[in-house]
Amino acid sequence: VAPFVMTKRECAQPNNRTECEGNNKYEGYCIDLLKLLADRIEGFNFEVYLGEKTGSKLPDGSWDGMMGDLLTGRADVAVASLTINQERERVVDFSKPFMTTGISIMIKKPDKQEFSVFSFMQPLSTEIWMSISGRIASSAWWFFTMIIVSSYTANLAAFLTLEKMQAPIESVEDLAKQTKIKYGIQGGGSTASFFKYSSVQIYQRMWRYMESQVPSVFVSSYAEGIERVRSHKGRYAFLLEATANEYENTRKPCDTMKVGANLNSIGYGVATPFGSDWKDHINLAILALQERGELKKLENKWWYDRGQCDQGITVDGSSASLNLSKVAGIFYILMGGMIASMIAALGEFLYRSRIEARKANSNSLIGNFAKNLKSALSSQLRLSIQGGAVAQPGTQSHEALKRQQAASFLPASNSDEKSDNTAGLDRGSVSFAYNTAV
Repeated sequence: VAPFVMTKRECAQPNNRTECEGNNKYEGYCIDLLKLLADRIEGFNFEVYLGEKTGSKLPDGSWDGMMGDLLTGRADVAVASLTINQERERVVDFSKPFMTTGISIMIKKPDKQEFSVFSFMQPLSTEIWMSISGRIASSAWWFFTMIIVSSYTANLAAFLTLEKMQAPIESVEDLAKQTKIKYGIQGGGSTASFFKYSSVQIYQRMWRYMESQVPSVFVSSYAEGIERVRSHKGRYAFLLEATANEYENTRKPCDTMKVGANLNSIGYGVATPFGSDWKDHINLAILALQERGELKKLENKWWYDRGQCDQGITVDGSSASLNLSKVAGIFYILMGGMIASMIAALGEFLYRSRIEARKANSNSLIGNFAKNLKSALSSQLRLSIQGGAVAQPGTQSHEALKRQQAASFLPASNSDEKSDNTAGLDRGSVSFAYNTAV
């Protein structure tokens, strides 16, 4: 099983190349481990042949796979992802574990979350959006606002710059309590024995579920289980050892991932027949390699350094640029607010023009509106240019301005009669701005 033992790519097809003869045609973690053991153990020479599988106990008490090869004398040492368990310890000797792993869950990567134009509202829940208005009245509103703005800004930046993938399950508990996603294991191996003989209630329930499924959720190999994960579009989860899970997740097409923590902790060991002279030598060599960090280097070499997938893409998300489509909702709200304010201002002008028209006994609402608007704009323009002050309600200047504006809405004859009332106003002395709120 990759990456423990693999045939070199250039040696996969039959050829006469000398570099593809004997042990040279193979590569992988176990091959490198054997070479390290050979360097440290005097007289340790090896010849590699591939076993079909690690081996399981048959109904008649015999063993198949590499376990069977050890018991029959065909092999002297078995170096593979061979799990150390009680049943195997009864018939062979194991070295100290050279790797620790556990059963894990593999699922198909969910599709990346699509951003809507209102994605900027998603960092906060609906309840928080609904309750913000009620918090305005609190005595600590200023402090709350500062915290909310800071938190929202941080969450919004993280949210909009991550391509998130929402996993349907996040733990074995999530997997066990649902029925939408089916799950299975490889039949006849150590993983099956773990579930079958487990005393933990949740694992017992999962085993009964897997046994009762029709069609069967059990597979004959890891390759079949991984292919089922990929082909079932998120409706099947495969439970396998974490080493195989993590390795496959770094292989193209990069559409699977590991979720949750390992269900247990197990070790891989080098198996030898009972009474083998190599056991103690192998134990000492493995301990020395662990202390020097050589085994960790091998793990990084075969699992991560040669990965074909972007390791930044996880269930939490990968970095992405912030583009306009992700914040378009903010601009929609801005445009909507501007349009609403323009409509409100138009309504105020119309209402004001109607009141002034009634006072002036005029039937031309449109004409009054135009004059009203022109007066407001010209007053504001003069204020901006001259730096004058706005006439405050109740002041002499404000009353004079009202008389002047009222006169502008009267007929010509009435306007002449009112001219004396404003004659005393020095138009150059004060600059007025029309306030529609008055």
